[in-house]
Amino acid sequence: MHVFEGHENWVNSVQFSPDSSRVVSGSDDSTVQVWSVETGELAFEPIECDGSVSCVRYSPSGDRIASGADSVQIWNAETGSGILSIRNSEVVSVAWTADGTHVIGGRYSEVTIWNSHTGEQLRTWKAHDDYWITLSLSPSGSHLATSNWNDKTAFVFDISTGEQITALKHSADVYGISYSTSGKFIATGCEDNKVYLWEAPVVEDPLAKSSAPPFSSLLDRPAIPLAEPSRNNRRELDAFWDTLPNRNQQPPPQREPQRVFDKVRDTFTNIFTRRPTGATQAL
Repeated sequence: MHVFEGHENWVNSVQFSPDSSRVVSGSDDSTVQVWSVETGELAFEPIECDGSVSCVRYSPSGDRIASGADSVQIWNAETGSGILSIRNSEVVSVAWTADGTHVIGGRYSEVTIWNSHTGEQLRTWKAHDDYWITLSLSPSGSHLATSNWNDKTAFVFDISTGEQITALKHSADVYGISYSTSGKFIATGCEDNKVYLWEAPVVEDPLAKSSAPPFSSLLDRPAIPLAEPSRNNRRELDAFWDTLPNRNQQPPPQREPQRVFDKVRDTFTNIFTRRPTGATQAL
């Protein structure tokens, strides 16, 4: 395919446009660059930002790009021209709401929501003690999952109030976090070389239940855990994917990771393996 060459320092963030025709990149050279996937060429001249760019994100409609540096800036995705620069808004991560009306930024300890058209700050709250915050918005747009490089905990917040819904405790620092496309699971990546899979807090919405989309991936199928006694009075969990799930059955509330991924096996027959001890399972 292509190697996009043009940045003069580390590239910290990349993302495809919604139609996959372009890739946007942000770099420590203080530029945002937009590339054609078909030709490998720049779509327009590099965009000069006000500091090292830690994150770039296309809006859901693909017509704007948000960059996070010394401030949150929003650009025309077709021309690269500036649309909005939000003062006093240094962030290390950024996300859009599904309707594109707001941008969410993660600072060193706080989460802030701004109007993406006016730059008005709507809400801010302390999410972690310090250091970098990564963000993932639930598909419903109602919950925000955050992780932090320095406190071994991921959180889920109510986006409308900033209220903490749950805490996901880890034994190591959490460097990455992501919702599944169905919103049923949260994956976290940690300093202990593992990826953890958690059951996401349930959003009670009868209308959403009646129009729920089909499963989009294997991970979005419900897990059926089977417990059996093991040594030292601890319980070891084996789980199997239900191939004929009941869509009306609600998963039990829990805040322990449902899976721990250590590595990827070559075939599905080796996906699930028994760990000698512990209550989580490695793949």
